[in-house]
Order: sequence, then structure tokens, then C-alpha cells
Amino acid sequence: MQDKVTPTARYSAPDADEFVEARELLEKPLDKLFTVKPVRVSVPEKAVIEPSVACDQCREPTMRSRLIEINGRHLCRDCAGL
Repeated sequence: MQDKVTPTARYSAPDADEFVEARELLEKPLDKLFTVKPVRVSVPEKAVIEPSVACDQCREPTMRSRLIEINGRHLCRDCAGL
């Protein structure tokens, strides 16, 4: 007769404990894991969309206000090293 294989029989003692903890966590009812309640969230202002300008180095279109001027060249953050 073959012995029944249980999860704890396949793992060392520390692994078996972690397995049991994980299993217990996964089997818990959601209301025991989370608290659901209403929250107030402020909606941010609408973003300003500016025209895109090509980076002087990689030519990637980038919002004008996001370009960085270095030595007279307008660079995106990647090309500027930021």
C-alpha cells in the first residue's frame, strides 16, 4: 500500500510552515483580510497639453516644457542624462 503524500511531506520544516501560513492566508474570507470603506478623493486639475518638440539629439517628440536646455540644445530627459 502506498503512503499518502501530504504537502508537508514534500518540504523541509521551515518550508512546510510557510506553506501552511500561505494556505491559511489564501483561505481566509476577504472581509478578514481587507477593510472596505468609503474614501474621499480629490480629482486633480486637467493636465495642460503642450505641443511636442523634437529632442535635438534623439528626435523623440517631447512636450516642450519637459525639454531641458543644455548648451543651447533642447534635450529630452533621457538624452540629458536625467
